[in-house]
Amino acid sequence: GIGSKFPSGPLNTPTSYQFDDNILGLPSATIVYYRIKAMDNDSRFAYSNVTTVKLEKTTGVQVWPNPAGSFVNIAYNAASNTTIDISLMDGQGRLVRRESIKVSRGLNQFSINSLGTLPAGMYLIRITDKNTGKIYTEKISK
Repeated sequence: GIGSKFPSGPLNTPTSYQFDDNILGLPSATIVYYRIKAMDNDSRFAYSNVTTVKLEKTTGVQVWPNPAGSFVNIAYNAASNTTIDISLMDGQGRLVRRESIKVSRGLNQFSINSLGTLPAGMYLIRITDKNTGKIYTEKISK
C-alpha cells in the first residue's frame, strides 16, 4: 500500500478523500494501477475496482524556476498550432489561476506572473493541449 486515511464525516454519507502519492521512484513506469481497500471498525474490508493511470513523459514541458517566486516560466513544445489551458492548483486541489494561451507549432515560452501574493507551499501546474487532449502536469513549490 502507498498510504492510508482515517475516516472522516458521518457514517453512511458519501465522503471524498484525496491522497498524494510519490511515484518518482518508478522512472520507467508508463502505467500505474490503483485500488482502494475500505475497512470498517470491525476489521471487515472490501476492495474497489482497479483504476489505471497512464503516465505521460513531460519532455515537451519545462517549468522554472522551482521554487517559484513572483513568476514561473513555462516552455511548451507544441505539435501544431493550438490553444493550451494552464491551470495552477494549490496543495488542496483548489484552482488558483487559469489561463488559455494560443501557441504555435514548435517551442513556445511564456510566464505566469503575479504569483508573489500566493502563500508558500506546493502547487500543481496542469497544461491541457486543446488539439491533442494531452494533459501535462508539473509540481512546483513556492
